[in-house]
Amino acid sequence: MNISLAHKPAYWLDWHDFPDEYERMWVELAALNENGGDRLCECPESGEVWQYMGTELKSDGWKHCFRHRHHPGTQQREYRMISSQAFPKKHN
Repeated sequence: MNISLAHKPAYWLDWHDFPDEYERMWVELAALNENGGDRLCECPESGEVWQYMGTELKSDGWKHCFRHRHHPGTQQREYRMISSQAFPKKHN
C-alpha cells in the first residue's frame, strides 16, 4: 500500500492495511518488562486495557502511541511509544 505521509503529524494504523506492522507493534508492547508478555494487561479493578491511540511523527521518526488508563502493575495511567517499521523514519 502506498500512503503519502507528507505533512501529516499523525496517522491511524489500520490492521487491514498494515497487518504485519499492527501485529509487530502489539508484540513489542507486550514484550516490555511491565507487561510480561500480555498484550492487554487488563486491570482486575477497573477492566482497563492497553489502547492504541494512533501513530505520530516525532523528532526521531514515527511512533505508535499506546495508553493504559489503569495499569495493573503501576496502578497509574501509562503511555508507551513503539517505533514504527512500516513508515519512513522522517518525511521531507
